[in-house]
Amino acid sequence: MSKFAAQLNIVKKIKSLVKKARYKFIPYKSTDNAISEKVALQIQKNAYDLSRRQQKDTYTPIYLEIAEQLQANDSQIFQAAVNSLADIALNKQFKPEIYALLEKQLKNPKRTEEQLAYLQQKLALIK
Repeated sequence: MSKFAAQLNIVKKIKSLVKKARYKFIPYKSTDNAISEKVALQIQKNAYDLSRRQQKDTYTPIYLEIAEQLQANDSQIFQAAVNSLADIALNKQFKPEIYALLEKQLKNPKRTEEQLAYLQQKLALIK
């Protein structure tokens, strides 16, 4: 037996030992992806809980959550909120409500000239 063949034989033995030892430390996953009984019971319990949950009977339109950002002093946040509200007004049914919200912001004394100009531009686009 040559020296190379002996070294190769040792490598093969080490590989087989590592392969056998791997299953002692890493959980064995079956080939058919079966789940344990505990996991199956948890899935059933979660599905039952979801089916018994009551439907949410109140709805808050998304534009009201975005409208809170109009109170920010940061110009970039304000402009992003105005832009998002204008996009919603152009594509959704909340056009009059959003227009009224943005019109109220024109009377806000905290707004800078740049913010007011941007707001007027978006109001003109909505109208």
